[in-house]
Amino acid sequence: MSNLLVINSSSAGEQSVSRQLVAAAVATVQRADPGVAVVRRELGDDPVPHLVRDTLAGVRGVASTPAEHAARALSDTLIAELRAADTIIIGAPMYNFSLPTTLRAWLDHVIRAGETFSYSEAGPKGLLEGKRVIVIESRGGLYSEGPGQIADFQDRKSVVQGKSVDLGGRRIIKNKTPPAPPPEPPNARACR
Repeated sequence: MSNLLVINSSSAGEQSVSRQLVAAAVATVQRADPGVAVVRRELGDDPVPHLVRDTLAGVRGVASTPAEHAARALSDTLIAELRAADTIIIGAPMYNFSLPTTLRAWLDHVIRAGETFSYSEAGPKGLLEGKRVIVIESRGGLYSEGPGQIADFQDRKSVVQGKSVDLGGRRIIKNKTPPAPPPEPPNARACR
């Protein structure tokens, strides 16, 4: 039996385009492998805490305080989920021209020297090799041309894609949503 880790980082609930696309991708994986075990992280509903001064050493150094030990335990749990997964699906909407901070906080807990990557003469080397990583990136506007192009992190090597490779992901499948038309104001019909 294979294992699927699903990371939703949108805070927009059921209205989220990235959540809808992630659900479709999960359904596709389940059709191909009906026995797949699915583990879900709903970061918009249950966020991983940001690393702060009181917790940083728990993930980046030697834990000594209760807060640092709690951060290390959470990091260990999240890394165990990554290790167990054969396929990882990550929903990554664009918020304010970047990743949601919920996803960034998750990445901060799972990217750990000696656990998910190591340093070598050639640079960082991922230790979680053989994972299929599907990154579903969504955005609500047109950023691929015109003045918004400079802010389109999704047309360059995205942070999520880069971090997935850093961890040892073997195949990155990017799925970008087309720009959505701007919503019509609720009173637009009454004004016509």
